[in-house]
Amino acid sequence: MKFKVGVIVPIYNVAKYLEECLKSIINQSYKNIFVVLVDDGSSDNSCEIAINFVSKYDNILLITKSNEGLSSARNIGINFFKKKFENYELFRYDNNEEELKFSIRENTYKINAVYRKNSSKIEALISPDIDYLMFIDPDDKWELDCVKLCVQNIRDSDVIWFDYKFIDELKNKKRFNQFWYYDIKSTQYLSVKDFFKMHLNVKNQYCFWFSVMGMFRFDLLIKNNLNFIHRIQHEDFHFGTILFLKSVKICIFNKQLYYVRIRENSITNNDSLPSFIQNEFSFYFNDNKISKKYYIFSSLLITLAVLTYEKKYICDIELKDIYDKYLIKFSRFVFQNFDFNYIYLNNLIYINGCIRDPYSVLSKYSKYSKYKEIKLNSNFLFYVNDYINFLRYEKNKNDNTLNFVREYGLLSHRIKDHLSYKIGICILSSKTLLKKIILPFLIFMIVIYHKGRKKDKINLPAFQKYPDYDISVKLKKTAEYLIGEEFIKNMKQWYNGKILIFFLKILIKINKEIDESSNYW
Repeated sequence: MKFKVGVIVPIYNVAKYLEECLKSIINQSYKNIFVVLVDDGSSDNSCEIAINFVSKYDNILLITKSNEGLSSARNIGINFFKKKFENYELFRYDNNEEELKFSIRENTYKINAVYRKNSSKIEALISPDIDYLMFIDPDDKWELDCVKLCVQNIRDSDVIWFDYKFIDELKNKKRFNQFWYYDIKSTQYLSVKDFFKMHLNVKNQYCFWFSVMGMFRFDLLIKNNLNFIHRIQHEDFHFGTILFLKSVKICIFNKQLYYVRIRENSITNNDSLPSFIQNEFSFYFNDNKISKKYYIFSSLLITLAVLTYEKKYICDIELKDIYDKYLIKFSRFVFQNFDFNYIYLNNLIYINGCIRDPYSVLSKYSKYSKYKEIKLNSNFLFYVNDYINFLRYEKNKNDNTLNFVREYGLLSHRIKDHLSYKIGICILSSKTLLKKIILPFLIFMIVIYHKGRKKDKINLPAFQKYPDYDISVKLKKTAEYLIGEEFIKNMKQWYNGKILIFFLKILIKINKEIDESSNYW
């Protein structure tokens, strides 16, 4: 048992099942494990159950935090094992809290408390060195020799992927696991190329997903700085694809070592939005079904965007070609299985001239549906951040303010939708030779599209009436807006050649800049 295995368990309102899950971990035949429980703001007694286990075992740590979703909880566990919390000083509560409970001073991870046995000896949040990492969901459980068999059979592979069984509480349809779809009947060790080739030949599996069905080398995660994407659904599509893409050798272990519980109110079977998304989306959509559909669709688009971006880092030509086919297969699934078409999205999102597109789906739709490589920018994932920040700032405002936002949106969105801002973004992002050559055409398309929507933008309030005026009006002083404004001004005097001089100056300036990589999660 020389290899140390880290285990991360995200917890959210699973009191009914949590004890069974934790017992399946503690009773593993392989004992050299360290377990991190992350309670994501449970409102039932899940946290109390977790604390009870912490009080009995030295190798369990509990971290409690505010509710931000499954990805956030798992990432907290990952960051713990990455030793990102070791510089934070622990201190005891002064109000006679239980002996196990500590907190972190001035932490940036929204951690509420830390629970650990023998806490009187703890001065900092020290993380053990681990060789492998595993995830398990709190309503599922392991076979008692799960970890042992993984350690024995992973050998020189980077990741081991095993099969699972169902604990089906609904029994409303026949269910098939991944190995059934992949027609896997024996244990095998594959190269990354052979693995993705296998996936391309499988029907009804359009994107590979992986999180809890296996174990992987922890240094693989560190080397590639891999985390789960926050605030999206199907986060294991991205995680599993990149994890396997970065592997050299993959073990497919033909044993059912995991029990997946199918139940009501789980993330998969729940028609409602996650609670941490509901409040934010209520400012965009009044219909919960549309909100849910939009959330799933935009989550898949975001996943496709990140996976597409990863292609630029593949050096092996054959692997790059295989991965390209993988992306095409996934993109076809996204666009063929959702009845969100471009016209429908346009009618849904642009209401009273306001943008109601928190994840910027409309602006990316045509690019993804035709599968064109894109370069992500820092604004892509969370256009909704403007709303979140506004809500935090305006949390004590009256209903009239919130109704205004619901009706007209924020000024930041209105300015970003201005022709000057759009043209400025287009110009500043034209850093490759090809983009510079086609820049006039791109600007022409922006102008045509903008004019096509201009007739819908009537009777909008004055800038000063927007609740975020003081902050958002500064966007008119940004380089994007000013360059776009200058372009439009020069374009009106095209006959004297000023527009050509303007283009020349801007392109020379862009050439001198360092092309920084996009900041994407």
